[in-house]
Amino acid sequence: MTGSVRRRRRGIALLTSMIVCFFLLMLTGALIQNQGASFSISQTSDASIRARAACQTVYDYCLYQLEHNRNWGSGAGFASLQEIDPARSDNSASSSLDERVKIREFSGRVLRGYLPDHSCGFEVAISNALTVPADSTPQEQVTLEITAWDGDVAKKASRSVQGVHCRLRLAPLYDASILSRGKVTVEAEETIFASKDAFRNEIRAEGGVALPGLTQGKTRFVKHQNTLATTGLDQLTPDPTGMLWSGQKISEVNGTQSRELDSDGLREAARRSSGRMVDEASNRADIYDLKPENIPQPEHLQKITVPPGEFRFTKANAVVTYDETVTVTDGEGNTTTTKVRKSNTEAVDVLEYFDPPVDPRDPPGSRRPLKVLRANTRVMAPNQEQISVRVNYGQSGVVAEVGDRFELDYANQGATTVTDENGNIQPQGQMGFRKIGQDASAPVLIDLRSQTVAIAPGTKVSPASRPNGSSLPPSSFELTTREGTGGVPELPTFELGSGNSDVVFEADGDVSIGVGYTKGLGTVISKTGNVTLNPIPPRFSSWVDISANDRYAGLVVYADRDVRIGNITDASWNVRGFVYARRNFYFNVNNQNATFFGSVVAGNVNNGQFHIQNGKRATFIYDPEYLKLMTRQLGNGWTRLEPLVWSESRG
Repeated sequence: MTGSVRRRRRGIALLTSMIVCFFLLMLTGALIQNQGASFSISQTSDASIRARAACQTVYDYCLYQLEHNRNWGSGAGFASLQEIDPARSDNSASSSLDERVKIREFSGRVLRGYLPDHSCGFEVAISNALTVPADSTPQEQVTLEITAWDGDVAKKASRSVQGVHCRLRLAPLYDASILSRGKVTVEAEETIFASKDAFRNEIRAEGGVALPGLTQGKTRFVKHQNTLATTGLDQLTPDPTGMLWSGQKISEVNGTQSRELDSDGLREAARRSSGRMVDEASNRADIYDLKPENIPQPEHLQKITVPPGEFRFTKANAVVTYDETVTVTDGEGNTTTTKVRKSNTEAVDVLEYFDPPVDPRDPPGSRRPLKVLRANTRVMAPNQEQISVRVNYGQSGVVAEVGDRFELDYANQGATTVTDENGNIQPQGQMGFRKIGQDASAPVLIDLRSQTVAIAPGTKVSPASRPNGSSLPPSSFELTTREGTGGVPELPTFELGSGNSDVVFEADGDVSIGVGYTKGLGTVISKTGNVTLNPIPPRFSSWVDISANDRYAGLVVYADRDVRIGNITDASWNVRGFVYARRNFYFNVNNQNATFFGSVVAGNVNNGQFHIQNGKRATFIYDPEYLKLMTRQLGNGWTRLEPLVWSESRG
C-alpha cells in the first residue's frame, strides 16, 4: 500500500474520531442541561406543593378563627394582633394553629405571615359579611383571597406560586335529620327521609343503623313535598342525594327483629331506598357538642322562678260535710222542711306539690305532698249546701289551701295570710303559691275551676336552684297527672304559650311535662338531667301539632342525659324543631304516624342511642333553617361555616 493511501485513511479515522467526540460532547451537554432543567422543575414542583398545602393551612386557620368569632375581620378590619389571634389556652386546636401560623403584619383586613411547617409566606384578604355588609360579598358569607409562596414575607414579589379564592357561607349546625354517636334504630312499618336542603338528605351514626325493610322498599330517601305523610311510597320522587352513613353494620328491621346486611343486601337496600349505603365507615360523625347556653332564646322574656319539684294534678279522698234540705211529713200529712248535716267521703280534684318529685313507680299516696291546692266549691245537688271539704291524708297533718286561682311565683312568699280548709291561718303565698282574684292575670296561672295551668307567651320558667351543699337532687320542674288515692283525675289543660311566641322551661335537673291536653310547647332545657314529654292533643283534635314556620322551631329540646317522648293517645304527631339528647333519645309512637321537621341529635357522650318504637309511618324531613338560626346565635360569638366556592390559581 502506498504511503499516500495510508495517510488518507489515517486522516479519515481522525476525522471520524473528532466527529464522534463532538457528538459525545454535545450529548453530554444536553444531558447536563436536561438534568438541570429536571432539577429545576423538581424544585418548582416541591415549592408549588408546599405553597398549595400552605393555602390549605391558612384556610384552616381562618375557618377556625371565623367559627370561634363570627365578627373576625369584619368592618374596618383588625385593631391588634391579639384581636387577630386571641389566646385560647384551653383549646388544643388553637394551640396547634398558633405554632403553625405566624402573623407578621396586618393592614385593615389583610394579613401577612409565615408558615414554618411549609417554609412559605402567605397573604390573605378577608371580606366577612356574616354579621355586617362587606364589599361585594353576599350576606352571611365570607370571601378569602389567599396567596402563598416559597420563602418568607419579603419574597412574595418574585416567588408567588399559589393562590386560592374561597367563599364560605353560613352552615346549619347539624347536617342530618338523625345524627348519633351511638346506634340508630327505627321500628316502624315505613320510614321516609326527605330534605328541604337541595344538597343534603342524610342519616348518620357512629354506631350501627337499623331501619325498616331496607331491602323491601319500606325505607325511602325522597324529594320533599307537602303530602309526604299521606302519599304512597311508590308515588314519591326518589332523592339522589340520600345517604345512610353508619360507623358499624347496617341492619334491616322487621317488627322488632333485625338482621345485618351483607354486600348483596346493601346493594339491594341502595336500589330500593334510592340512598347511598355507607357501612363500617372509619371516620367519626361530625357532631358539635352543644351546651345549654348555645340554645337560642327570645331576647325579651319575662323570667319567673318557681318552686323546684313536681306539680301533680290528681284525685284525693276528702271528707265532704254539707247540709241537705229534706222534707218531712208527719202522721197527719203535714210537711216541713229541715236541714240535715251529713258527711261523705268523696274523691276531689287537687293539685299536689312535691319536692323532690315522687318516683313514678311509687304507689299513689306513698309520700305526703308539701302543699295541696283545691278549688273553693264542689258540684252539689240543688238541695245540698257545702259546709266544708277536708282532704284526707291520714294523720300526716296535710291540709289543702282553698282557692280557685293561684299565681305561681317563688318571689311571692308569705306576703299576707289566708285561712285553710280547717279554719287555720296560713301564710299567703307559702312556697310561691299566691291566691289571686277571678279576673287577675299572672305569668304562671293555676286555675283549679278548669284544671288548667296557663303560662303566658314570652315567659321563661325556671325552678329555684338548690343552695350550695344541698343533698337534694338538682332542681327540677315536673308538671304531671297521676292517679291518686281518690282515683284518676280529669285530664288538665296545659296552655304553654303559642306557636309563634315561645315559652321556655329551663331547669338544672329534670323537666317533665304531661299527661294533659297540651297547647303550645316551646324550648325545654335540662342542664344536667332528662326531658320527658307526654303531651296529649287538645280536645277534639287527633294531632299533636307542635310546629311554627320555616324560620321558627315549634319545639326545641336540650337534655344533658335522655330525651323521652311518649305518644300516650291515638294521635298522629307533627313536630317542627330540634332535639339534642347528649345520651339517649326514645320516642314511643304508639302505632301512629309521626312527622318530624328539623333534626334530632343523640348520644354525643357514652355512645347513647336513637330509638323509635311502635311507629306506623315515621317521616323525617331535614330542615336547615332553624339550624342556621342556631348557628347565627351560638354563644361566645361562635358560628359554623361551609365552603361554597374554591378555585386555585398559579402565579
